[in-house]
Amino acid sequence: FTYHFMPHSLEDFHALRTYLTGQAATVELDRLDRMGKAMNKNAVNMERFNRTMRTYPDLAWKIYDDFIALRRPGTPAGQPCVNEALKKQIRNDVVDPLDQEIF
Repeated sequence: FTYHFMPHSLEDFHALRTYLTGQAATVELDRLDRMGKAMNKNAVNMERFNRTMRTYPDLAWKIYDDFIALRRPGTPAGQPCVNEALKKQIRNDVVDPLDQEIF
């Protein structure tokens, strides 16, 4: 779940994406996206995610509980929102920048 939402903001990827978009190269754009996702998954593997969850289990549960409170199966989806209190807690309590990005 988290892999899908991990940002991948490399300048080279953005520049190449912009160029390919201008060329209307949809096949190449798809290949670029797949390559970027694969690189991200390799850089941040499941063990890394697990280590983050083991280091901050209470925070992981708070985020999960917040997600559940906002979206129950079978109910209409609401507007996307950010829990500012959790965002602040992540910023204050989580030391490693990659752990912050994972959360």
